[in-house]
Amino acid sequence: MNRRYAPSRTLLLHVAVILLAACAAAGSATSPVQLAPAPAALAAQEIQLQSPATFRLGIQYGRELPAGSRWRPMGLLAQGTVYRPLNLVFMVEGQRVGEAYPVVKNDRLQGFFLPNEGGFSPIKPVALSLRKVGDGRTELALLSR
Repeated sequence: MNRRYAPSRTLLLHVAVILLAACAAAGSATSPVQLAPAPAALAAQEIQLQSPATFRLGIQYGRELPAGSRWRPMGLLAQGTVYRPLNLVFMVEGQRVGEAYPVVKNDRLQGFFLPNEGGFSPIKPVALSLRKVGDGRTELALLSR
């Protein structure tokens, strides 16, 4: 017999769904983390983003944190300091769509803490242009390259 194997449409659909799920999982990789409270001296300082920060989260299109956004430290991770945005709500899509807090170390955006999932979602680090503000007054301007 000279019959050729032709996969069914159902099989092809299942393979496509599995491939899409694998790509989505790779694009929104999160790892569970333990958030430690920020020390009081650190928690009193706000930072302000001086210029927009563009980044890519997984395989998604580029996203941006806007210039002028203000953040206050809320905790510490091994990956850096977790900041809670004060004048915006930033959402990302992980296992679910949810609020995300920037994680900064050495003036570089390292990724996002996902409070609803208790996880960290890494990105390729992005240099930030920050201004530290404590008790309502400017203390130091940081210009990262």
